[in-house]
Amino acid sequence: MVEQLFGQGFDQRLKEYWNSCNKFLLKLARFRNALAHWQPYSNLYEGSSGNVRYEPALGPPSPDLLKPLEASDFPAFVEDCEYIGGEVQKLDALIKSGPGGWPERFRAPTIRQNRAMLRRHQTSKELQPKRPPSQPKQKGRKPSSAQRRQRALRTIRPSRPLVTTS
Repeated sequence: MVEQLFGQGFDQRLKEYWNSCNKFLLKLARFRNALAHWQPYSNLYEGSSGNVRYEPALGPPSPDLLKPLEASDFPAFVEDCEYIGGEVQKLDALIKSGPGGWPERFRAPTIRQNRAMLRRHQTSKELQPKRPPSQPKQKGRKPSSAQRRQRALRTIRPSRPLVTTS
């Protein structure tokens, strides 16, 4: 409906601003759908001292893709709802005021990033530490004695098993 309204001759700046609002709202809707459709359960945490605590959570339909939502995830959702509600009210007031009242801020979208997010589980590939880049050999530079000793220790293989007698 809003996009049809912008198709009726509104300034391109407002259309771009609405597109950024819409993108924000779609991400917020995904989070909201998780609240409405995921299954409630409790996470059990055991501390180092042996004390146990339960944390209410919402579990995703496919537990291997997304992490559950816990109480600490909801304040960001509420903050996002309040933020975008305020932005849409500002947009409404500006449209009602007419083109003369549109500030320069509508030249580029200024909507911030969503803070409420559905977190993905890390895959085994993501958990592996990044390997440092290899260093090219430098001509004319000899390895130090410690470096030669480390290389020798890595390559030494006993020719026969060590046998101890008592």
